[in-house]
Amino acid sequence: MKLNKEDEINRIHRKFMVFYTYLMAKYSDIPFYDQMKEVVEDAVAKKNLRGLRYVDKDLSGWLKEMETDDVAQIQLLLQQELGDEAFIVEKISQEILNRVVEKGVIKSKAEYEVLSQQAEEIDGDDSKKDELHTLNLLLVAFHNSMASRK
Repeated sequence: MKLNKEDEINRIHRKFMVFYTYLMAKYSDIPFYDQMKEVVEDAVAKKNLRGLRYVDKDLSGWLKEMETDDVAQIQLLLQQELGDEAFIVEKISQEILNRVVEKGVIKSKAEYEVLSQQAEEIDGDDSKKDELHTLNLLLVAFHNSMASRK
């Protein structure tokens, strides 16, 4: 499921507002959230999808670092607010990851970025060292193929 630009801007804005509302209720004395809200609203007004995609990745990163209770609550709120669109970026990334690993070759910069991000996320997790090894082999092969084209 691919969203058009306007729908994706709206989804990221709504996702941010779920985080913002939850975090402001819990930590109202932290001005960072208000500053972040201004940045997001400016990006929405300017239809800056690229900037909002960075915000979306940051929100996903925040979620991974939060306490278990906070994660569960935010995931519930996201599901209520966004329905099937709640975790679309994560679903698409997982589909790309699975497809590339199955085929054994990275064919685009977008695929490279997905695998690189996954490798970074699992680095240091001993239970995922086999997956990390596979990802690193694919990343190095892509890097080498790009270098040989120059």
